Amino acid sequence: MSTIRTLLAAVGALAAAGAAGAQPPLVAELGHAAEGRREMQAVLDESAPTSLADWTLTDSREARALLDAMTGKS
Repeated sequence: MSTIRTLLAAVGALAAAGAAGAQPPLVAELGHAAEGRREMQAVLDESAPTSLADWTLTDSREARALLDAMTGKS
């Protein structure tokens, strides 16, 4: 989960820009859009999060926002 938290922290500030319909620049610029989508989907698919409260209130929401931004959903 620490890798997920690191990824969320790195692109979390870019989520607002990505919500405008563009891929979050950091992920897109590094050419890791597919990897970013897989990581965000892994957060959402987590069946036994270490901290259910953190996952529910933060991790899953940020992952959903980033994934939606990356796939161009509003």
